[in-house]
Amino acid sequence: MKYAPIYFALIIVSACTNKIKNTESEGSSIASNLQSIFSKTDSAWALMIKSDDNKIQNLKRLTKELQLIEGSSESGLNKLSSQIDSLNLFRYSRISMQNSFVIDLYDSVTNKAIFEVKKQINQNKNATKYQLVNQLISEIQAADDSVLQYRKAYDHTVDGYNKYLKVNRKNLKRNYPGFDTLKKYSVFRLFE
Repeated sequence: MKYAPIYFALIIVSACTNKIKNTESEGSSIASNLQSIFSKTDSAWALMIKSDDNKIQNLKRLTKELQLIEGSSESGLNKLSSQIDSLNLFRYSRISMQNSFVIDLYDSVTNKAIFEVKKQINQNKNATKYQLVNQLISEIQAADDSVLQYRKAYDHTVDGYNKYLKVNRKNLKRNYPGFDTLKKYSVFRLFE
């Protein structure tokens, strides 16, 4: 029995060491989960922006194609081309979209550009004779129709990210370097 105090001391040290290892493992797991959730949010954002970029590229290409077709309005297409070139200046970011006006403005100028392209096509009887014109307008419309689905998918990932930050705040603050720099992100839907 003279070794009993040493034995109990070893058990206590071992239990404390295991608790520290478990805490470190838990902290590492929480940080790893945050990275995974954040990556999903980044991927959803990237897919949405890529689709939007493709739509803008197709608008630019369609405008150039229309300039080559007899019966097109050169001055109208030049003005439209400048309008399309400026779309990226109006596009929201993950930070600026906190203000829903920024999203509304971008949607408005994009819709106007699409409307003007369609108007140019309708004003030139020769335009729809070309398969490329029809294909581009179809791709533009499909991309525009998918905006809502991309936004819903992004909102879903942001909900998960923001909830994870809230639920794991204490552990993240303790175990995640730079926790104070993490931001909650806004969503596209107006009502939460």
